[in-house]
Amino acid sequence: MIDRLRHSLVLKLALAFAFTNLVLVGLGGAYQQFALGQILVQEAEDDLREETALIVQRLNEAPDRAVRDFRDISGHFKLRVFDFSDHVVYQSAGIEATVPLQSRPALSDPEAIENYRDSHGIQLKIFYAPFVTGHVQVIRDFSFEARRISKFRETMALRLTLTVITAALIGYVLARKGLAPLRHLADQASRIQPESLSTRVRLEGTERELQPLVEALNKSLARLEEAFARLSELSADMAHELRTPVHALRLETERILTSPELPDATEDALVGMAEALDHLGAMIEQMLFLAKSEDPSTVIEAVDLNLSRLLESVKEPFESLAEERGIRLQCEASANLHIRGDGTLLRRALHNLVDNATRYAPEGSTVVLRAHELPNAIVLEVSDQGEGIPEQFLTTLGRRFIRSDQSRSRATGGAGLGLAIVQSIAKLHGANFEIHSRAGEGTRSCLVFPRT
Repeated sequence: MIDRLRHSLVLKLALAFAFTNLVLVGLGGAYQQFALGQILVQEAEDDLREETALIVQRLNEAPDRAVRDFRDISGHFKLRVFDFSDHVVYQSAGIEATVPLQSRPALSDPEAIENYRDSHGIQLKIFYAPFVTGHVQVIRDFSFEARRISKFRETMALRLTLTVITAALIGYVLARKGLAPLRHLADQASRIQPESLSTRVRLEGTERELQPLVEALNKSLARLEEAFARLSELSADMAHELRTPVHALRLETERILTSPELPDATEDALVGMAEALDHLGAMIEQMLFLAKSEDPSTVIEAVDLNLSRLLESVKEPFESLAEERGIRLQCEASANLHIRGDGTLLRRALHNLVDNATRYAPEGSTVVLRAHELPNAIVLEVSDQGEGIPEQFLTTLGRRFIRSDQSRSRATGGAGLGLAIVQSIAKLHGANFEIHSRAGEGTRSCLVFPRT
């Protein structure tokens, strides 16, 4: 959760919105609670003073009759009357349990209001006032006001909780809505692939704050497009320039090999040179094909292909080589399974996969060419029972000049371009190239054609 929060702008904005509301509502609630408490305290003290003034007035006018009438005093009040000798003349029923007599302070300030809490935790306010023959102690129950303050505090806590939750949800929704243009921009950018670098992110209709980002992104795409174009041109130009001298060297080597007086050592060296030139020529042809296939203007000629016949046509050239190596080739495909694609390109891709499989499959094993249907795709697959590919190499296969075993590839003549060609042909057909392998368990190479 912490890691998600650290990397989520939406969550940060939602929490910031919620925290802002927490502070504002919390401060407002605290002020309201303080103001309410002040008002209730002031009202209670004013009420206490008014009631005390009435009691003092009655005691001054007729002390004896007033004492008899004190039974009519309000239930919020209790009363204790002292004479000049501090003897209790009258006290309300139950007052001893509420405010014991010894709790009475000295009357240095007869107008003071004392805050007091009885043994039951009930809050009281005590007011002392003199009259002609003594003084009174008037006690007011403040628990009603205390309960109102406590209830207000609970209400504010609930209100604050609901406000924070609501603010977080609203902030989350607003943040997602506010960042929607950024997601739309990311969606546009994600659709730009190496083969579609000429595409630009639309500036029209983009929010003003995002326009500098769009302009910078489009400038970067323009630089990438130019760099890719130069790289493709360089690859094609190099391949074209190299093909002619390599071919000439190959012809000259063959001419020299026809000489009848050629020493054996020289002949062996020339044979090795011819093989190296053949390998170099094949690599140049592969580079030319890759340069052409990665040109954004390249369009394949798609026709209806019967996959059973396609696999048989790929299998046929490898049968004699497989027989020499003790490998069995097997085709598995429904006679009615079809796709639309370029037959020449797909045969070339499958040819590369079968070449790899037969080259590294152990003697006595089977290489299977299979075409089958999935609920949402059609799959062309070449599988072998070889030693498999180490896991650390799986993510890099399909890149140029990448091989899973450097020494083995050199020994068998691989240049690391075969799978790159398969990858390019798959892209031209809108398919995915997948390799599934585990060391010691063989390899499955798949061309997956999504259903449209």
